Amino acid sequence: MYEPCELHNYTEFFERILTITKGCREITDFGFIYRGDEPEQQYELQRYIFSQGFEVMFLKYAVKEEFRFPFVPQYEGLEVTSYFKDESLRTLDNLVYCPMFLYERKDAAKERCFIVKPGRYYAINVYFDKTWLYDFIDLKSRIPLSACKPIAIQGEKQAHLIPLVTSLRESEFSGIAKRVYMQGRAIELFAFLLDIIMEIPEIEQSTLVYLCVQDKAALRQVKARIESDFSTPPSLNELAHNYCLNMRKLTQGFKQMYGTTVYDYVFACRMKRALFCLRNLKMSVADTAAQIGYVHQGHFISRFSKYYGFTPGQIKKSSSVYK
Repeated sequence: MYEPCELHNYTEFFERILTITKGCREITDFGFIYRGDEPEQQYELQRYIFSQGFEVMFLKYAVKEEFRFPFVPQYEGLEVTSYFKDESLRTLDNLVYCPMFLYERKDAAKERCFIVKPGRYYAINVYFDKTWLYDFIDLKSRIPLSACKPIAIQGEKQAHLIPLVTSLRESEFSGIAKRVYMQGRAIELFAFLLDIIMEIPEIEQSTLVYLCVQDKAALRQVKARIESDFSTPPSLNELAHNYCLNMRKLTQGFKQMYGTTVYDYVFACRMKRALFCLRNLKMSVADTAAQIGYVHQGHFISRFSKYYGFTPGQIKKSSSVYK
């Protein structure tokens, strides 16, 4: 049994699987391909990343011995996994909706366990991070604590979702057109999920900071300020003063609205810009580090590698890179 570890994003989750199974990773023009070829666990995971916090993955697993590892998620979002009877991904076996939300209650179980039992598995997974979801709805204020468990989607709802899920794989498009098509179908899938989420009974939930219309507008301005000044970000005190927010509404309210802390959002903006500089502008690692506010190149490389799961140098060397 492996020791539980904290995982801060979806990439760290897959990197953990690679470490345990001694698998390999390939950077592609749509995201990543993960492969494992150990006798006990053979798998191929094709991960399409459309934007930070929005992705689709195709999975093939052949497991001879039960595989499991515990982890403590430090990321929030929801995922829909569709399991199929065979590799053609045409005959649906089961469809599961699984929210992943963190709560401040001390009695809430934070540790989870990823388990794959012996057998062959073929699946399509759609993942929406909380930051991406907030453009549509503040799900944390809607999902009760007791509902944060996998839910099998059945009956009429499953019948509606099956064509959407299967169409993710059966696109006749290629290249960028295929990416756009898959994004559209995945968002349509999310729209159906909202109906299911809204039917979850409203019971005891975590305590939220009350945010009036002016508070939310101010926090949106804070977010925009960070996006424009992330290389030399203002201090929390400066943000609170400039946008007329007390410290609790700034820190807790920002996390409530966007699913991340002010500090972590600054970091995410830096990493997103760094990837753009390396991939699109073909800048050197040293120039990229300087542009996003890092004095020491080694510190930048370390943080970048932990965030994305690959080094800046791999981006420079790869002809087909992460988008």
